[in-house]
Amino acid sequence: MNEDMKLAVGILGDVARSARAFERRFGDDVAAALEHCRTALELGLRYEEYRDAVAQSAARSLLSSMPAEPADARLGPHVSRVLGHRDFGLAILLKRGREDAWQVFVERFGTYLKSLFIRSGRTSDEARDLLLDLVRELRGEDGQIGAIADYRGRSDLQNWLFCYIRASFRGGFAARDEGVTGAVTAARTASMPIVDLGAAGVSDDDQELDRQDFGARLRQVFGDQWQALPPRDQKLIEILAAGGSAVGLAASGILAERNRAPDAAQLLARHRQVLEALFDRFFWKLVESFRGELRAPDVEEALHRQVSGELERELMPVLGFELEREA
Repeated sequence: MNEDMKLAVGILGDVARSARAFERRFGDDVAAALEHCRTALELGLRYEEYRDAVAQSAARSLLSSMPAEPADARLGPHVSRVLGHRDFGLAILLKRGREDAWQVFVERFGTYLKSLFIRSGRTSDEARDLLLDLVRELRGEDGQIGAIADYRGRSDLQNWLFCYIRASFRGGFAARDEGVTGAVTAARTASMPIVDLGAAGVSDDDQELDRQDFGARLRQVFGDQWQALPPRDQKLIEILAAGGSAVGLAASGILAERNRAPDAAQLLARHRQVLEALFDRFFWKLVESFRGELRAPDVEEALHRQVSGELERELMPVLGFELEREA
């Protein structure tokens, strides 16, 4: 076992010597990162608490992502990953049940979380109730450990929340078929190896190559599913995606079948059904392509990050500046 893995084992075992070694190697980086966790600092998070939580998370990340006794496993990339996610400081206070931290959580993420439920077909009142249920589940009740304990700072908290709802939250997303949801409900999001591209011995260039490989596989799988669609459904999606009107499309008779032209309501209903079925087939084929490598929640997280990243790159030339990230 190499020195970094021994250090990780010592950190998880609360060995004082390991804690001192971690402080010597990473103390300056931890202190600098904490300075950017403004909300957590304002809520009273101390350096020692933050440092110890970073060490624990990085140690678990290293030991869970490596094969047995790798010769070059390094702790540094795992530490850097945790430090790169500013909401990790807030999450430390959330795990301790701090009421003021949970108020900040709802203020920061409440609108985003409700919008997820509304976009999946819920009403505004239902979305509000689901948000309350989600917060209770994340916090934990009756002495139980809340699901927020699964967040280890290995991805943005917002991305983690998206994946947690898709994979584990009993409220789920309305568009999911019950049978499909059941296939991933038991999977937890505590481990997300797709964002652990900084595993021992992997350089930054290799990490970027891995992301490119994921993007290439994503496009290949989607392309296969797109080609499997009937031409009529392809045309329906293409016309509406380009800004076409359902009313105008119905009047044109382009999608008439057996001399019967569907009306606008029928076209919109068909459009939704086709998109939902297309996404489900695409997603599970993508999961299948990673069989033995990644779990369904991991693929979901990677897909979300890939699409978000590409959208940002597309918007930057339009907006003229980089999209602001949560500090």
